[in-house]
Amino acid sequence: MKYWVRGVPEPDAPVQQVKLDAQGRPEILQQSGWLVEYNGWQGNDWKALPEKST
Repeated sequence: MKYWVRGVPEPDAPVQQVKLDAQGRPEILQQSGWLVEYNGWQGNDWKALPEKST
């Protein structure tokens, strides 16, 4: 989960699904039986963080 709150998948678990936005950031990430939806991002560079996820 510490990776998901930063908008990246857990490196030691397979990703079942990922949908990226136009900037290459995840909108949907499915991993380890969880579905995470990112509903916005704060920042436009490589340091951008999710504003809200459900």
